[in-house]
Amino acid sequence: MGDGWGMGWGGGWMMLVWVVVWVVVLGLIVWGVVALTRSGRRDGGAASPTPTEVLEMRFARGEITDEEYRRARATLEERRNDGR
Repeated sequence: MGDGWGMGWGGGWMMLVWVVVWVVVLGLIVWGVVALTRSGRRDGGAASPTPTEVLEMRFARGEITDEEYRRARATLEERRNDGR
C-alpha cells in the first residue's frame, strides 16, 4: 500500500542502514583511539625499556658491579650481532 516507504520493506532496510552506519562510526572511533595510543607509546610514552636500558639503570642504581655490567653488556651485544 502506498509508495513502499512506510512500514514495509523501506522501514526495515532503513533500520539496517542506520545500524551499519553506527557500527562503522563506532568502529572508526575505536580504531582512532587505538592508533593514537600506539603512536604515543612509540614516541617514548609508556614503552618498555630495552634490555640495554634496563642494564644501564641497574648499574646506575648500584644493583650490579662494574664487572657484571661489562659481562652483561658484552652478552647483549653478541646477541644483537647474532640476530637474536
